[in-house]
Amino acid sequence: GEWVRDSWTPFPQDVPTTVVLDAKRLGEEESRSVILFRLVRHLELREADPEGLRMMLTARTTPVSVSMFDLSGQLLSENPAGLSLRQATPSWTRHAETLAARYGSAECAEKIILAVRHHDRVSFEYSTPQSDPPKVLAVTARRVRDPVSGCIVAQITDEDISEKAVLASSLAALNQDLESRVRERSLELERVNKQLLSEIEARKTAQREVEAERDFMRSLRETIPIPVFYLGADGVY
Repeated sequence: GEWVRDSWTPFPQDVPTTVVLDAKRLGEEESRSVILFRLVRHLELREADPEGLRMMLTARTTPVSVSMFDLSGQLLSENPAGLSLRQATPSWTRHAETLAARYGSAECAEKIILAVRHHDRVSFEYSTPQSDPPKVLAVTARRVRDPVSGCIVAQITDEDISEKAVLASSLAALNQDLESRVRERSLELERVNKQLLSEIEARKTAQREVEAERDFMRSLRETIPIPVFYLGADGVY
């Protein structure tokens, strides 16, 4: 229920106008949060930082979630993409989120905090069970300084790689199916090859038996001491 101040740049009549706004949650209506905005003041062009305004707009409109957590694991800020990615409500309308709650693991939160403390960068993939359908995120955490307090904090980016994950899963399934087909075909070819070799060996054995019988008969004719002659079935020599 507290007021939160921020700056925004609307474009009335296609003219960029940067204003300072206060926002306050009034409650819920038909399961939707009701937010009250009040204009504090307009920022003159000389007061605004052009690069800062552009970077702020980039952070707000990028499809990549960017959030900041302190080293106790408490959420400090998050861009709109982060809210959409987890189908969450704005940070000022929900309970203070922690790293452990976001990624469902105290060990995961500790891993991120330790990496930030030691100037390391940590990356991993995470599935969001709270979204429908679940999404696969590529998470990267790095060490930065909080521009408000000056303290070391964790800047975390979450990129939705669900489509890539589905594609990779489909490709893996396709490769597995192809490998299975290749194995089945190889086994079939091996079976056919063994059968052919067996048939060839059987024919060679039969051929050797025929040749052995011919050699025996030839040897018998040459060595028997009595005349031997052959008659056909019709009695003809």
